[in-house]
Amino acid sequence: MPDAQCLMPNAQLIKPRLPGGFKDLLPEEFAARQFILDKTVEVYRSFGFQPLETSCVEHLETLSGSDETSKQIYRLFNQEPDFTGESLSLRFDLTVPLARVLASNRSAFNLPFKRYQTGYVWRGERQQKGRFKQFLQCDADIVGTDDPAADAEIVLLIDAIMQSLGLKNFTIRLNDRRILNGFILSLGLSPADINSFLRILDKLDKIGWGGVAVLLSDKTTRDENGQETAGLGLSPDKIELVGKFITAKDNLKQIAADFAEIPALQAGVASLRKIITLAAAAGVKSPHLQFDPSLARGLDYYTGPVFETILNDIPNIGSVMSGGRYDNLMERFSRDSLPATGISLGVDRLLAALQELNLLQTTGKSASALFVPLDDAALEKCFSLASELRIHSIPCEIYLGENKKLKKQLTYANQKGISICLILGEVELVQNVIQLKNLISGEQRNIAISDLFREISKIVTSDKQVVSDILV
Repeated sequence: MPDAQCLMPNAQLIKPRLPGGFKDLLPEEFAARQFILDKTVEVYRSFGFQPLETSCVEHLETLSGSDETSKQIYRLFNQEPDFTGESLSLRFDLTVPLARVLASNRSAFNLPFKRYQTGYVWRGERQQKGRFKQFLQCDADIVGTDDPAADAEIVLLIDAIMQSLGLKNFTIRLNDRRILNGFILSLGLSPADINSFLRILDKLDKIGWGGVAVLLSDKTTRDENGQETAGLGLSPDKIELVGKFITAKDNLKQIAADFAEIPALQAGVASLRKIITLAAAAGVKSPHLQFDPSLARGLDYYTGPVFETILNDIPNIGSVMSGGRYDNLMERFSRDSLPATGISLGVDRLLAALQELNLLQTTGKSASALFVPLDDAALEKCFSLASELRIHSIPCEIYLGENKKLKKQLTYANQKGISICLILGEVELVQNVIQLKNLISGEQRNIAISDLFREISKIVTSDKQVVSDILV
């Protein structure tokens, strides 16, 4: 029973606000996002990936990594009487929970294990275009092999997903953390400085080379949020070396020759060469695939190849698919380690990009046909016929509004993007026919009720193809 206060005319109403960084999805946008997910999962399954589900809530210690990551974690405060004092949080990504599941269920998985998962993650980030505090990810990971062939398959996944969504002008940026780490150490920096260098380099797309050069010097800068970043104290000649290094795009040969004396860097070069060779054998090559020595990726757990996918027509929105190899992540949960590589699709960011590029148009249509009963006797027959269509996997709807006027029901169909109306009244019941009205062409004809499934099947098959063409 509703609260009595809610029924009082003078009760104070609550403003229907939504917290910043969160969003609701109305039917049309939800349909568009579901289209992206369906296409993505279809590609994952075509490569032999299996579904996996992990909990939204984790122990805080499970998620806490670097200071940068810890600051963005959403903590939960349990006020139940039986609260045990456990520190719980919403998951930050889908990768750390994967490592926890593997560590606690090793015997349940055949290796290499290829999984995909779709789920919400939460991050306490500053709200901006294409970036939310709650967002949906759709991940794919290969666990149990350190062969670069697995990384090459991740590249193929990215390309196949972009192509399946009708995207042609994109770039998969590729690098290896061993190349970056080897170069950083060659500058005379200590291993402790590697993460600081990578965090600075990861800002290149946002602040440009000039801003990065300042951070690499001994100067301290303050960003738009008032946060200070200390410089690394590199000399001008070493900063110049960094500039030359990060501009050696698509030139692995030059990188290999310039740093022949660094084994770890050479291992990274060899890995990328194999990835690029295998990807090219499958038809993925430049300009879609590009070696970029400036690509760092912000998370600390990457150990080898890293990937980012940029839509060239809207680069300011950031990467829509990113990931890399993280062979040491399991060590947080087990003395044994499992090599792994994977990718994450930023579904909401990609959706925002496709909408801005006008590449994704939906009607929010949920049914193929609307039954239009003109009286109660016809309503009963419509319920019977609609059940038969649904049994045969044809989605349909019956008009349930109180206003039974034909004009009102046709307007309802138009507003929902339903192009076929099935009109049934007293006359039609006597003649055992139903009126089929096409709201797009204006055509209207009587068909025998016994032929309804066959006639609707023809229209639905054609309609599905038209909708697919519009979406892509």
